[in-house]
Amino acid sequence: MPNTSMPRAPRAKAPKGTQAGRVYVPLTNDERRALEAMATTEERGASAMARQIYLAGLKALAAGTTASA
Repeated sequence: MPNTSMPRAPRAKAPKGTQAGRVYVPLTNDERRALEAMATTEERGASAMARQIYLAGLKALAAGTTASA
């Protein structure tokens, strides 16, 4: 019988239609900490947060705007 006293962590699941495999983005320690802080604030995993940032960047580029670091 499973132990029901411990809450289960949510299972990570890629959005429908995404391809298997990973795209690696090298981040500095500071960039990684910022990503993880944003993910925590948004209650997401770091990879899910990175995907949201990527999608927002695509939208900004398509609109002709750029974000400066």
